Amino acid sequence: MSIVVKNRGNESVNDLIKRFKKISVSLDVNQVVRDRQYHLKPSQVRKNATNDNRRLRRRLRGLKKMKNISPDIIGRMHEKLSSSK
Repeated sequence: MSIVVKNRGNESVNDLIKRFKKISVSLDVNQVVRDRQYHLKPSQVRKNATNDNRRLRRRLRGLKKMKNISPDIIGRMHEKLSSSK
């Protein structure tokens, strides 16, 4: 997977770097590199996933108790929980 950032006319180098960083963050490149840095046993991967789900459920419970939270945020949390199962 390669990321190509081309210059748009009079764009400065700083703007190119900003665009590259934004693209790499949106593609989760940094997270993939961190995940592949060390080998994790399959049992550890499952354990991390269950801990993440537990943390999301706990956070969702706390968000539901708050009054000024938009329904969109709660919906996104439900999507994360359902996609991670």
